[in-house]
Amino acid sequence: MRETKLKVWDSTLEEMVGPFTLFEISCRLEGLFNNEDSCIIIQYTGRKDCGNKEIYDGDIVNFKFPKHGPQYYIGVIRWSDDYLCWIVSAYYKYPKGMHSYRVYEVTNLEIIGNIFQNKGLIEKEV
Repeated sequence: MRETKLKVWDSTLEEMVGPFTLFEISCRLEGLFNNEDSCIIIQYTGRKDCGNKEIYDGDIVNFKFPKHGPQYYIGVIRWSDDYLCWIVSAYYKYPKGMHSYRVYEVTNLEIIGNIFQNKGLIEKEV
């Protein structure tokens, strides 16, 4: 069975805390943070990157897509309701546009940041 872990981004304090189990977060969320409305709960994907770091929703990663050759891309980890699995979405200058790949289709995943603390990593790519 896959391990369920969660982190919390507190946008008021601009701080990431966790990981927590489901039980811990349900017991501690109330009163744990200054303003519950400013908290975003982030789920563990069940996968680790090439450095053995846990990958969470919203992580920014370097990755390779074997069908596109040896180059690396930068993308964001997201849950896809269409594919019913974790995906990495990347913006390409050529072919232009946003492209998404199932996480299990890509290789050499390496976490380089997250969308809360390192937005500039994605903005400079677009």
